[in-house]
Amino acid sequence: MNISEQAIAVIDSIAAKLGVAAEYVYPLMIKQAYVDGAISIAQVIVSLFIITVFVLAIKYYLMPLNDDGDTRFELQSDIDLLFVILILLGFASFFSLFFLCFGFSDAIKALVNPEWYAINKLLKLVK
Repeated sequence: MNISEQAIAVIDSIAAKLGVAAEYVYPLMIKQAYVDGAISIAQVIVSLFIITVFVLAIKYYLMPLNDDGDTRFELQSDIDLLFVILILLGFASFFSLFFLCFGFSDAIKALVNPEWYAINKLLKLVK
């Protein structure tokens, strides 16, 4: 059985599970490609926001308060809630970089060429 027959078999099995005709599955997959692209764009925007907040928080903590060069970080005697939030934002920014790297390319693929995206998903199901 070649790949096109396997893809048709996958479409038929999906259609059978959904209880619809097979010709409705492929357009549904194309619509889902647009949804996947929109979700990926939203992830990229949230990732950029998290990284921006992290950079602004770092600048806030390291900005000199007086002529001696003292910063907010040096003047605090104990760790407060903002510093803990800064650490958590750092971890979130690190993981957000993965969404930026992978999510953006998936979003472009899904929005520019949804037919290819749908066929690619089908081929992944076949393999």
